[in-house]
Amino acid sequence: MSPAALVGAPSALVESLIRGPYRRARVVGVVDRAVYLLPEGSRWPLAVVAHDAVRVPTAVVLPPAAGERPFAGIAASGAARIGGGRIGGGRVEVGPLRVTAGAPWTPPRVQSASAAPTASTASAATTASTASAATTAPTALAVPTAPTASAAPSVPTVPTAPTVSAAPSVPTVPTVSAAPSMPTVPTAPSASAAPSAPAAAVATALPALARLRLSRKLPPSVEPLADALVAVLAAPAGTPAAPNAAIHQAAVPLLGLGPGLTPSGDDYLCGLLLAAHAAAPSPPRWLAPLAEAVSSLAPERTTLVSASLLHQAAESGHCIPEVADLLHATAAPAAGGSVPPIALAALLAVGHSSGSDLLHGLRAGARLLCKAPAVTP
Repeated sequence: MSPAALVGAPSALVESLIRGPYRRARVVGVVDRAVYLLPEGSRWPLAVVAHDAVRVPTAVVLPPAAGERPFAGIAASGAARIGGGRIGGGRVEVGPLRVTAGAPWTPPRVQSASAAPTASTASAATTASTASAATTAPTALAVPTAPTASAAPSVPTVPTAPTVSAAPSVPTVPTVSAAPSMPTVPTAPSASAAPSAPAAAVATALPALARLRLSRKLPPSVEPLADALVAVLAAPAGTPAAPNAAIHQAAVPLLGLGPGLTPSGDDYLCGLLLAAHAAAPSPPRWLAPLAEAVSSLAPERTTLVSASLLHQAAESGHCIPEVADLLHATAAPAAGGSVPPIALAALLAVGHSSGSDLLHGLRAGARLLCKAPAVTP
């Protein structure tokens, strides 16, 4: 395959970075369906993912033409380059892979009115040109260079591990001029398991999540710490909110707790934060201090990949499409106040245990917001 053959769909969160001036990057993680790159001067990594992989909020999505093993020739701790500068241009160069930026995709937020496509329902390709990609793209945001936690917006975990053991790094890649036009770009229709609910109605999914029974428990090392954090956040009505310091102290032990690219403790925190954002326009008072603790401390306590996911969840409620689909499908009138099995199965299928751990966090947040009693198991 020629170096200029692939056209990818960049997330609107990183489109300006991809289309900006060339800059160096380093590989901080490689798995079967994704590679994670940390741009020079940035605090957060972006991802390049296969067309059928889970779409993290800062992903560049490859077309099906990339094949079944698009990252096979990429070393675990190598070099990369991103950018390209010219009008409508922009590239990602890592190992043998060359990706030109096509039309962007918009990552979902839990408080938004519609869910983004999941990998399993994304269309194979759509014809686009460089000019059309530039004019139809939503406002692009560079990958943040510093975390700022607040209860309002900006988003798919092992103690102090800045790089991912799964496989990070690559020899320096030569500059390749940007392709003049875009052939096929992976885009996708809405993939909600049920019709989308209005933004204000997303919070109506929370009671159903609060009642949800989960067969798979949190890991034994995570469960007691998760319960301790919930106890701190659950200030009874009419009493002062938990001090910020107490929330920080309870959240920190969960950061980076567990193995893998996104440890279980991080996935749980991510779900908790997303549930809080889903309560918009009236998020809980504990969202701001929890978001601040997670965004500020995650880069030093977990993998860069997981820290980025936590930051996006904390700052703006950005999430993987499977979470948005679950919330919107559950909030839809057709769901009848229950969690649709198809959307539930899709989230549980994410990663080895990430989907389940995320769901535990979502349920815990929903219970806090609904003041629901504990559910067993």
